[in-house]
Amino acid sequence: MTEAIGMMEGAFFVPRTELLQWLNSLLDLNLQRVEQCASGAVYIQVMDACFPGKVPMSKVNYVAKHEYEFVKNYKVLQNVFDKCGVQKHIEVERLCKAKYQDNLEFLQWLKRYADTHMAHTPESYDAVERRKVCGPMPDWARGITEKGGVAKKDHLKDRRGQLHSKDDTRVGGKLGGG
Repeated sequence: MTEAIGMMEGAFFVPRTELLQWLNSLLDLNLQRVEQCASGAVYIQVMDACFPGKVPMSKVNYVAKHEYEFVKNYKVLQNVFDKCGVQKHIEVERLCKAKYQDNLEFLQWLKRYADTHMAHTPESYDAVERRKVCGPMPDWARGITEKGGVAKKDHLKDRRGQLHSKDDTRVGGKLGGG
């Protein structure tokens, strides 16, 4: 499965805000910055959503803070790529540096890949449940919860299905101050 998605492909023009909203919705996360993906854990879980049962989520370190810990996650990701026939070179050294542009480009490629290879509807993927085997979680990966403590999948969507930041306030159905 050769994944030749060129730099002029529409995938590389997806804005960061749309990418973060997609990740937050798909994986029940609360990511604020692209650089939070640098550990590789988020990328691995996107592949888990694409290929259920093929990703050893128990080997994923969501609280990785150092480059050597990131490298272990990227080895898991490369093994998943190999197992699933994805022929994509992972620029581990660049991604581990947590630079915005490198992680943005990889994330743009990954979204395009997921859009064309997701084996099921995103609503049927229970990201929080899949992360339970990963061990400790940073605050942004614990899942968005309501007062009852139940993970809420569409935390950023209003009644019309439009995505909004969780800090938005509604006045008469319109965005307003509060």
